[in-house]
Amino acid sequence: MNNKRKQLKKDLRIFDKEAFFNLKEIGGDRTLDVKIVNDHGDGIFILPQGYGEHCAADGEGAPICLEIVEGKLRLVVWSDINREDHTDIINLEKAREDKRNFDF
Repeated sequence: MNNKRKQLKKDLRIFDKEAFFNLKEIGGDRTLDVKIVNDHGDGIFILPQGYGEHCAADGEGAPICLEIVEGKLRLVVWSDINREDHTDIINLEKAREDKRNFDF
């Protein structure tokens, strides 16, 4: 098992449909607690501690969501806590492995 996987097993705590881990800054000292919630088919929500969304109570908002809509995987982001609606939707369909083009 490689070192990153060993560290992930050490940092990751899984409870039913939730996972908790500590995100470490690349090349720095900052750390951030993050909770990931699988919301029973409505998406996978990422809740970094201290970050949220406009209509959620402190500690309850999920500014990042991974979901499948109309058969397509997408990432939805609420990057401005003062806006009620999401700020970005990233369609990930071109990132599918079966879309790889080997004709460089």
